[in-house]
Amino acid sequence: MHPIPANTRALRLPRAFYAAYYAGIASLVPYLTLHYRSLSLSGRQIGVLSALMPLAILISAPLWTGIADAKRRHKRILIIAITGMMLAVMALWQMKQFWGLLIAVVALAVFQAPIISLVDNTVLEMLGDSREMYGKQRLAGAIGFSIAAPLIGLGAERVGLGIAFVGFLVLMGFGLILASALPVRGGVAPVAYLIGLRRLVTNRRWAVLMVAVFLVGAGRMCGLQFLAIHLDDMGGTKSLLGFVVMVAALSELPTLYFSDVLLRQLGPRRLLLIAAAASFVMLLAFALMRAPWLALLIQLLHGSSFSLLWVAAVAISDGAAPEGMGATAQGLLGAMTSGLAASAGALVGGAVYDRWGGSGSFYFGAALVGAAIVVYALTARDPQPER
Repeated sequence: MHPIPANTRALRLPRAFYAAYYAGIASLVPYLTLHYRSLSLSGRQIGVLSALMPLAILISAPLWTGIADAKRRHKRILIIAITGMMLAVMALWQMKQFWGLLIAVVALAVFQAPIISLVDNTVLEMLGDSREMYGKQRLAGAIGFSIAAPLIGLGAERVGLGIAFVGFLVLMGFGLILASALPVRGGVAPVAYLIGLRRLVTNRRWAVLMVAVFLVGAGRMCGLQFLAIHLDDMGGTKSLLGFVVMVAALSELPTLYFSDVLLRQLGPRRLLLIAAAASFVMLLAFALMRAPWLALLIQLLHGSSFSLLWVAAVAISDGAAPEGMGATAQGLLGAMTSGLAASAGALVGGAVYDRWGGSGSFYFGAALVGAAIVVYALTARDPQPER
């Protein structure tokens, strides 16, 4: 496939989709634990709901993206997934009992699972030999996130948490319109799908990456899933939470903008280690925090801890993927980070929170990230693209 320069008009559409999608996520996801708490759920019940969503992603993301690569139905699956996610959020909004919430959360996760993997793969295919420019395209998502988060926080403080659901549905509806015009595609596999899949999962560098992102993702989820409640316990307001989320998104802008330079200068292995170290410091700082406003300063580390991790992981995963297996590789990466790692972190974090509170969950998360740094530093080498 011929490369498409990153400044061409063709990439405006996926950038607009990133902005709408992540603005929708910012409108709802940071406030879900507060919504659960408003329904009088316990810490363990919140932990279960938080764990089920990534667990469903773990199962469904590889399934969706595998079908997309095997059947060449990338765009159709993307449209179905966005529509299903919106319907699931409508159901989640109406549910009041734990078991109803559980079903709605699972449905939400199943449909959400393939969306970003399919769009990321499309952008990488469009960029061709300029794939290091991926971060600059993803930058639009951080902008959308940073705009939506404080607005929804202010709205929630004035009219209630229902505004989070309304904001999500409006923004994701716009994303659905954009997706219908998006040139969603994947590469053409020169070998049978199962052969390509075996080559991917037996790739040593890819396997080491999966272990590292699992530990980092589990550690981050262990603490960060309770950030909203931790701030609330310390007297923080919903509007403060909105600004905390906004600061996190704004911190992604410089890291994503310069991610191509950082990838070329440092390589994906060093970039991933730097991101993991930033996560360790951030979680430790949240554990030690004694005033809610300090979260605004701590969240400045989010860009280097999350964005650089994702850019590095996407680059390593894309380089390890056999031709025509790009969506599958990104789907498996998403399944590991947003699925297995997040589920494990949520379950453990829920139990830790009930026993030792918010600070304890952040300390435990930092320990998991520290283990990831040691494992990856000792076992990984900078990968060379294999396709």
